[in-house]
Amino acid sequence: MVQGWERYIGEDGGFVGMTGFGASGAVPDLYRHFGITPDRVAEEARATL
Repeated sequence: MVQGWERYIGEDGGFVGMTGFGASGAVPDLYRHFGITPDRVAEEARATL
């Protein structure tokens, strides 16, 4: 679920971001929980090249 971003990233675009709502906690913990990490961003970028 990319929550509306698909119109910007297209069918083949990669997505790194929140996939739901309702989680709470420290920001670093939430980023890890949702996979919003530098490694994941790099992985998605490589996959689209």
